[in-house]
Amino acid sequence: MVNIRYWKTTGASMKTMKIFPVINFSIDEAQYSPSQIQRLYWFLIEAIDDWVCQEDHLDYLDTVEFSVNCPQLWQNVFEMQIKLWEGSMDMAFASVTTLDQFQNIIKALELANYARDKVKVFSPIFDKAFEHDKIEYIPGVYSKEDIEEVSMVYQDLDRIKIFPMEMTTPEAMLKALQGPYSELRQAQYRSRVITLNDEIAEKYKIYERDCFNENVRFVSTPSAYHKVRNEFMANKSMKLIFKPLQRDLQEFITEIKWHFPRCEIILSGLGGNLEKARKVKRVNYLSTRMFNPIILDLMSGAINEEIARGLIANELNKYCAVSA
Repeated sequence: MVNIRYWKTTGASMKTMKIFPVINFSIDEAQYSPSQIQRLYWFLIEAIDDWVCQEDHLDYLDTVEFSVNCPQLWQNVFEMQIKLWEGSMDMAFASVTTLDQFQNIIKALELANYARDKVKVFSPIFDKAFEHDKIEYIPGVYSKEDIEEVSMVYQDLDRIKIFPMEMTTPEAMLKALQGPYSELRQAQYRSRVITLNDEIAEKYKIYERDCFNENVRFVSTPSAYHKVRNEFMANKSMKLIFKPLQRDLQEFITEIKWHFPRCEIILSGLGGNLEKARKVKRVNYLSTRMFNPIILDLMSGAINEEIARGLIANELNKYCAVSA
């Protein structure tokens, strides 16, 4: 997540960013020992802390998000919290989509006797079950309907997350959902998701058909996928056709502010388009997955820790760039 602050310098309006990286990676756990995976988490925290401790970076980063889909997270979460605190950073949890995941967070906090401020928990959708006195729950929204559903439960919110920033194609939608919904990275589920380009869909009038059976569903938003997810995973005959809803992002932000005027907005799922994200108005934070290729290369032995530290620093530096 990136906290956007504005200030005046030499008469010009400038914008800078505060970084809260999201760690969300997938590896073949069978190839590595528990100590190797633990070392990976420690290394990531140390590398981020090294970057933060540089003189020019002390005000840029204070929280690191870890996806609940990360391997062996719960076995290492207590030690990770301690290492983050040693570096004056906090830990947040991302990609929460099930009650089991949420309860794992509560259990981890209880075992650690956690007594600090509320822990931030991010979800790609809205689920009113994700509430606890130790949690600051930050729901994800994509459409006007999502906002209306949230407003039925909350009269006010401190923060809300837009996920993703945009989905211009079915493939872009699949890529965005593969972050929080790890099953969509697996061939057995990915093979049942249909992502057609506009030319083919129009040629065969796919989106106009009303003759599909009950095992074919259209999915246009993250919340729509979330609602059919359990059935889709249980029914091997079910297929999904991804046709992402198109909406104007700036108008959507206005809609959010109409319902929650004081709410801080987090823009996530950037799809690698940092420059576009920087230009969006009335956004307080950015949130994006970071370091995945670096982690894979490090674990495979393609690079060593020294090189990985430099690459992590380079990726973080991109978010420190100042733009007009």
